[in-house]
Amino acid sequence: MSTNRRAAGARSVRSGAALSFVHASILLACLCLTPSLAGCTSRVAVRFERPQQALILRRPALYPETIEYDRVHDQFLVGSFREGAVYRVDAEGGVTPLVEDPRLCSVLGIAVDGARGRLWVVNSDLGASVRPSSAGPRKLAAVGVYDLSTGAPLDYIDLAPLSAGEHLLNGIAVDGDGNAYVTDSFSPVIYKIDRDGRPTVFLRDERFVGPGINLNGLVVHPDGYLLVVKKSDGALFKVPLGNPAGATSVTTSERVVGGDGVTLVGKKGLVIIANQTPERAANAAYYLSSSDDWTSATVGPAQPLGDVYPTTAALRRDQLYVLHSKLNELIQSPPDRKAGLAEQARIQRIGSVAPEAPVREAVSRTLLEQHDLPEMPGWESRLYLIEYGPGVVAPVHHHPVAGWGYVVSGGFESAFAGENPVVVRAGQSFVERADAPHLLFRNVDPSAPLKFVIAFVARKGEPVLVIP
Repeated sequence: MSTNRRAAGARSVRSGAALSFVHASILLACLCLTPSLAGCTSRVAVRFERPQQALILRRPALYPETIEYDRVHDQFLVGSFREGAVYRVDAEGGVTPLVEDPRLCSVLGIAVDGARGRLWVVNSDLGASVRPSSAGPRKLAAVGVYDLSTGAPLDYIDLAPLSAGEHLLNGIAVDGDGNAYVTDSFSPVIYKIDRDGRPTVFLRDERFVGPGINLNGLVVHPDGYLLVVKKSDGALFKVPLGNPAGATSVTTSERVVGGDGVTLVGKKGLVIIANQTPERAANAAYYLSSSDDWTSATVGPAQPLGDVYPTTAALRRDQLYVLHSKLNELIQSPPDRKAGLAEQARIQRIGSVAPEAPVREAVSRTLLEQHDLPEMPGWESRLYLIEYGPGVVAPVHHHPVAGWGYVVSGGFESAFAGENPVVVRAGQSFVERADAPHLLFRNVDPSAPLKFVIAFVARKGEPVLVIP
């Protein structure tokens, strides 16, 4: 995002008249706008399907625990429990290293921060890696931060000194400001690492104590709280980002015992992948829905996944995928048998996001002006009014042509590939870059709408915004 200046990489406009129209139209729109928010969109729900043919990862004994979809590069990423690395996965199941750091032992959770071009990687030791840590099993507790495109190390944070005793760092999630939250399955804490790498104990709570593996997967809800699952007993917790001491248990119609990875679907849906505890072998996917801001939730029918020890899921566009590699066999095998294991991990599509009842649209786009440009045959100018609801975040996208805009009310945070995030507020102008991934765009106000006007000069019939 470039404020009050021309954006690098923007296509030149070949007509002074066209540019004059753009500036005049923006001024006119700013003088004449009245508040309105119109249109409808759909809530989302997951429709489970019988697991489809699996994409087999062509590297035996990788034993990945977490899958993430990298929207910036349109690829799946997996972290290896056995090899302590992160790999890219191509459409044929080929894997290539992205992160190879000798400090990594077993990679559990990974989290993509596409807006800042960073990948967060949880580093633990459960005695199942080919690269054991010097700290020893159940002692290592660290998080690495890497460049999302190159895998180059950016930061490495040791969390072990923050909480005494044994550790198994597990899940990780990143909020809109670039802060990371990490669960510890052996210690009753959630850690926070701010965007500058400063770690703290975000919340310590005796409700997180239990037998075996406890706190596991977590997500950041756009309304400002975490949803965290506890594997040992299936409890689900809601933890406000601004007041972690106010954490509450979500009342659920059924406890998802064995809950591992969690995936947020819209604001009112949550997919939990459950595998096994000593008391129960679920090996299934569950869809939870809430109509009261996650004070309570209804657990729908389970989608059985077979005796494969599924761990995590990821949404790629509107399709839901699950990862499994029989990781329990690696963890439970005696040391003399681990070297002989050769299970190939699989990624399977198990469902899709389906529309439900219409609700008020979170983003409205109104075409205010549209004019042919005689001096540029085949081209036209367009002026839009764009309105974002409170706290709404746009998906990753790009603009085929540059745009010139002005913020009428509110403010937004924005970042294109290769740029640091900037905040633009009412009364400021800005330029949308052409043909560069727009990794972050969000209304910074959780309680008020954002309104801006933006003008483009584009070929007739061609879009000015493309979502991969």
